[in-house]
Amino acid sequence: MQFRKEDLFTIPNILTYIRFICLPIFIAFMCICYNAEDAVERSTWLLVSFFVFIFAEVTDIIDGKVARKYNMVTDIGKILDPIADKLMQCFAILMVALVKTKWVDNVWFIWVFVGVLIAKESSMAFTSRYFMKASKRQIEQMANKVGKAGAATNFAGIILTFLLGLDNVFGLFVVPQVALDIIYYACMVVLLIACALQMYAVIQYYIIYSNRLKELRASGILETLDEHGNPLPQEENKENN
Repeated sequence: MQFRKEDLFTIPNILTYIRFICLPIFIAFMCICYNAEDAVERSTWLLVSFFVFIFAEVTDIIDGKVARKYNMVTDIGKILDPIADKLMQCFAILMVALVKTKWVDNVWFIWVFVGVLIAKESSMAFTSRYFMKASKRQIEQMANKVGKAGAATNFAGIILTFLLGLDNVFGLFVVPQVALDIIYYACMVVLLIACALQMYAVIQYYIIYSNRLKELRASGILETLDEHGNPLPQEENKENN
């Protein structure tokens, strides 16, 4: 990996920095929401927090498209972008879970999702580091169809969680109970599906990359590389062989 000074201020990386800035703002707004004393104040700060979250997610979509279209993919971006994305999603669902637990009854499924999401991201981070080191950087975590489906389901679940129990919108109108019931059950189903997809993604990831590591070791290519994945001098290659 190469970290060049000129890569620090590319448009995709600037959008990633904005996402990092959005995180403490989002947390602050959600804390105000948690301490709100009435439905109007609670709904106002919840919706403001929701817009901050959506803005952060939009920057994530834009920076990826810009990076790929204009060939602005950088090594620093490969590291910071997923960190910003995972932190935003994990803190979003954690803060929303705290707020909903205070104001909405029987939201156990949100905490199941929180636990699975945090466990999944932690295990992926650990195993990704292991496979990268063991393979001398020949294996890097890559998105697949299951991962993309899981990410989309996570996002839908988080959106529904924001809407869960939102019985008053900026004090302008009251949400009918039937709509609240529909959102409740839809949120439960989507979050439980998201949990299943995340667990499956972790298992699939481990199997795929374990097999890939075995193939690399069997091929002998790892003996020709240093720990950073760079080719060894020919003299050292001869000694290893």
